[in-house]
This record gives sequence, structure tokens and C-alpha cells, in this order.
Amino acid sequence: SPVKGVLRVCRNFLYAIQERNTANYLKCFSDTARGENGFVFIPSQDAFIQHAAIFADWDATSEKNYFEKLRISTLENTPSGLSFSDERRTESSDSVLFTAKYSLSFFHNKPFSRTARGYAEFLLARNSAKGTWSIQRWSDFKTTTDSSLTWSDWKALFNQ
Repeated sequence: SPVKGVLRVCRNFLYAIQERNTANYLKCFSDTARGENGFVFIPSQDAFIQHAAIFADWDATSEKNYFEKLRISTLENTPSGLSFSDERRTESSDSVLFTAKYSLSFFHNKPFSRTARGYAEFLLARNSAKGTWSIQRWSDFKTTTDSSLTWSDWKALFNQ
């Protein structure tokens, strides 16, 4: 069922972040090498305005580079994690739209907040040949008017 496949991807995504495992993190995204559509990330509007050049060609390789830099910048033996709240799922026959507020925390050594917050919209699609699910499109939104950072901000800052 779509729900089981989507829950599996979300659980794997959470574990990959918690364990700081780049390979497992990337398995959560659709990949043309597996016969799927390419992965698309749509940054928050503020982050896009500030870092248009970084996000202009964002792809799975950019995602990998960001996560590797985040992982390397994180202090050893410190917790990292992601939590979702206000989760919603909208299902169709071959896709599910999963939306939620998020809080992402890493004890990194960079001169900015160790927590990113916002609202994420994940479009998960089913690979019809394999029956597996993956994140095909990820849209990020800022939920506050203050200077707090979104996930998009982190992606840009770790890619500089």
C-alpha cells in the first residue's frame, strides 16, 4: 500500500539523518539510475533569493555534497535528529504528498544556528517497475518571520 511505502521512506530518512549516513540519506530520493524521475528540490523563497546561484542547478549530487559537508562539520558523539509535527498525507494512485513542520538539529561547528525549522512538502512517487517509493520533489517553506534558518538555508550555507 502507498502508506507502508511512504512510512518506510520517512523512517529511513529520519534514521539516515540520525545516523548521519549519506548513502542511506540519498537512497530516499528518486534517482534516474534506478529508472525514476530525477530528484527536484525547491528551496524556501528567502533562501532562493539569497543563494540563487547555489539553487539554480540543485540536484542529487548537490544534495550529497550538502549532507557530506554537514556530516563532516558535526561534532562527534553528539546527537542529530529530525522531528516532524502536523503531518498530513494526500494519496493518489502512484504518488503521495507528505507535508509537515520540521525541526532539524545537528551539533555542527559552523557560526550559525544548530537547528533549522520550517515546513516541508515531499512528493513521494512509486517506481512502478520495482514497487518502491522515493522522494521525487521536496519543497521547503519558512514558517517564521524572524531570522531563524530553514533547511534551505542550511543547504546553501554548507555548500559555500
